[in-house]
Amino acid sequence: MERSTEVASGSTTLYKVFFLTLALVSVLPFLVLSFYSHPVADDYVFSGFYKRIGWLAFQKVFYLNWQGLYTTNAVMCSPLNPVAHDRFDLYWIPCWLGIGSIVASLWLLMRYLTRDRLATLVITSAVLFAYLYQTPSPAEGLFWLNANWAYQMSISIGLLLILVLLQAFQNKQVSLGYWVAAAILTIILIGTNFIAAMLTAFAIGVGMLLNLRNKNTRLWWMALLLIACVALAIVVLAPGNTVRIKTEAASSATAALTNQARTASKLITGVVRGTLFLVYSLVNWLGNGVILALSVVLAPILSAVSKNTEAPLTIFFKKRFVPLLAGGVMVMLPFFPTYLAEGVPPAGRVTNVIYFVFIMVWLSMLYAAVTWWRRVASTSHRQPAYITFAMATFLVIALLTDSNYSLAYSNKGQSSNNIALAYKDWLSGAAKQFDAQHKKRYQLMMVPGHEGVVLDSLTAVPRTIYLDDLHPDSTHWANRAYAKFFGKAYVRVNRRGK
Repeated sequence: MERSTEVASGSTTLYKVFFLTLALVSVLPFLVLSFYSHPVADDYVFSGFYKRIGWLAFQKVFYLNWQGLYTTNAVMCSPLNPVAHDRFDLYWIPCWLGIGSIVASLWLLMRYLTRDRLATLVITSAVLFAYLYQTPSPAEGLFWLNANWAYQMSISIGLLLILVLLQAFQNKQVSLGYWVAAAILTIILIGTNFIAAMLTAFAIGVGMLLNLRNKNTRLWWMALLLIACVALAIVVLAPGNTVRIKTEAASSATAALTNQARTASKLITGVVRGTLFLVYSLVNWLGNGVILALSVVLAPILSAVSKNTEAPLTIFFKKRFVPLLAGGVMVMLPFFPTYLAEGVPPAGRVTNVIYFVFIMVWLSMLYAAVTWWRRVASTSHRQPAYITFAMATFLVIALLTDSNYSLAYSNKGQSSNNIALAYKDWLSGAAKQFDAQHKKRYQLMMVPGHEGVVLDSLTAVPRTIYLDDLHPDSTHWANRAYAKFFGKAYVRVNRRGK
């Protein structure tokens, strides 16, 4: 039965007000900025194909010639894509759905795990704040439709998958309805992006290993792992993946020969760089103190949850070592594939997903630490109220400060106060100007005729929502996709000041 725990005398209301305010203040500028965001790059590729050849033909063309991510292919090239209908005024919808789906799925998961109304509210608000505050690339994760649906939505689907898996196998029995739902979500999730596919298969494999001795559930776990492996094979073995790699490598035959001659060196270099970026990211995410302060404020809530012996979270963490170890591996794994394959760090949309996984793993570690401390410490011991108040005050100051604490490692994973930057982009008028410039471009591109178009470069570049612009070179693939979408011979952009 769901309940609401008194954390300390008179503090329940304060927790509710503080975290609700924190969540609302955090999310507001991103919801507003979504009305000023615009399509870019792949959005025009997917939408243009939908216009020309339709949904079904596109699935075949892309699977055979570009990528095996069947979920992304199916959703991006579909009537659900507002760009495909020239409805640029509806481009805000994916952003709202991306944020809303994370809140809803996280709320449902926490409500199930904690069986506590206060804990559900506080943890959901805390995760939302932590994610929005320093997600590595809000422009990619929140405002770019292609990355939003392929990566941001995979977070929500992953949370729902955890929820239905726990309910499918609760009390060491199998609920067929929830198991079917888990199988469907597994198939959908693996088809969103390669990182989600890898982590999903790994997590289900861990679940199967933990249930090998349970005669009631092990066959169901094996069946689910088989489904995950088949879905993963469909993604990885798609002919389009090979075509894409060859296409990207064709621009440098010398580099290809060099790579063949230096396979071992490339492997070692990839592992080293991936490890360095992993360490850098962890230091960066924790270095500004926001997550650490948030952990102190959350500790009394998690301690109260741990006292409820009927809460699924308490039951689940009776064997906490394996889930924590698996969670740590899930944080580390995504740092390496792009370094090993291409010699480059993960894209912003990928590190967004890694960062969210890190937040969830960190919460799990915090809960494990709190339950351990509650067992070894005095039963009357409570965290002093002044410590909680001091850390809450620190969070408010951090929220109000335009902090841009960052290290200089390839300019990746900057730990910026995205919330403050979002307010700045909104209230300074930069986002509004950015929106006006894009609308002016649409008017020029929609003038009847097939002739080429020369556009002015963007003068307003709001950091929160700006991802990329068109190029002076009309043969660039993004320019060609943009021109083809609007039915123009070519499009290029004048350099600033020219």
